[in-house]
Amino acid sequence: MTPDPLLRVVENFACTACGCVCDDLRLTASGDRIVRAERACTLSEPWLLAQNSEFPPAAEIDGQSAPLDEAIHASR
Repeated sequence: MTPDPLLRVVENFACTACGCVCDDLRLTASGDRIVRAERACTLSEPWLLAQNSEFPPAAEIDGQSAPLDEAIHASR
């Protein structure tokens, strides 16, 4: 099996999702998405897996990525 050239692993990641600030997580990213969050709690794992590992969205509406102009319009 050929290894994924876009696969990256980050060791000892510090997570702030639940407030415990666990600093022993192991994240695996493929391309620009986190695809695995080892040692993450039940609150942080879904939060981390929903994140874009490099570029956060410019805007969100109800927690979902949205075009900036739509988000500005929705905030009025």
